[in-house]
Amino acid sequence: MIQYNPFKNLMMSGNVQYRYASFNYIDYINNSNSFNKTDYDTEWDFCNFGFNIEYNPFNSTKIYTKFNHVNREPTRSDMFGGNETFTGEFATLNSEIANDIEFGFEYILNNKIYANVNFYHMWFKNELILNGEFGLNGLPCHDNAIESYRNGVEIDVKWQIVSSLNFDVNASYSSNKCTTESFGKTNHILTPAITTNADLYWHNNGFNIGFNTNYHSKMYVDISNDYSIPYLWTLNFHGLYKYQNFEFGLRVNNLTNRVNYCTGLVNDIGQLLYLRNAGTNFIASIKYVF
Repeated sequence: MIQYNPFKNLMMSGNVQYRYASFNYIDYINNSNSFNKTDYDTEWDFCNFGFNIEYNPFNSTKIYTKFNHVNREPTRSDMFGGNETFTGEFATLNSEIANDIEFGFEYILNNKIYANVNFYHMWFKNELILNGEFGLNGLPCHDNAIESYRNGVEIDVKWQIVSSLNFDVNASYSSNKCTTESFGKTNHILTPAITTNADLYWHNNGFNIGFNTNYHSKMYVDISNDYSIPYLWTLNFHGLYKYQNFEFGLRVNNLTNRVNYCTGLVNDIGQLLYLRNAGTNFIASIKYVF
């Protein structure tokens, strides 16, 4: 990484990385003569790079922008099309190219309020997107999208209401689109457009007690966007007490016992199957620090 400060309140930095990856597979299965073999060898050369610019007009304020260009090779499961063994033809050898540009604003007020707003735009070539199918090895399958992008905004706020009472919230909104040969332009699957996480907690004299809530909007589970999982929402309790070298903890999840689904898939006969989250459940712990 290279860092440069042309002015007192301006900082610039950049990085460059070279990556080399290779894959070699000896195929004994797809040959009539078990003593013969076919040797498949492929390789990738990548140059990843990025830069950041930060400007601090005041001690409490920072404005920044960043750009990153990243490549990655497909996994063995992607190359084999979700099969455990080689079928005689690679499903894909295309590497994924990702570009990300961001612009943000950060503000701190007397250590009482912290706020960060970050806008981002990501665009891809040959993005390895989930297609909603699972291979014979049980791993999720991917397809190379012709083109795809992810746009959004992220917000992170921490507020010390009084000396012992804090409120933290982070939220995001994103538009996630991909174009494939078979289905045209659709939404990325298992990718909610809206997510939020909020935590209100009190801490004093070794106690830390609070309530947390999580939400994400509906998610599509198939690449044609015909099936989706409804939104998820939970209300949780967490408590911790420290006494000398002991820590006593309790967490109760899903206090309202709401039915939530974390993921899903469409089976071979077109049925939508859900994986349900647990109802009300708790975890208690005792920790001793030596």
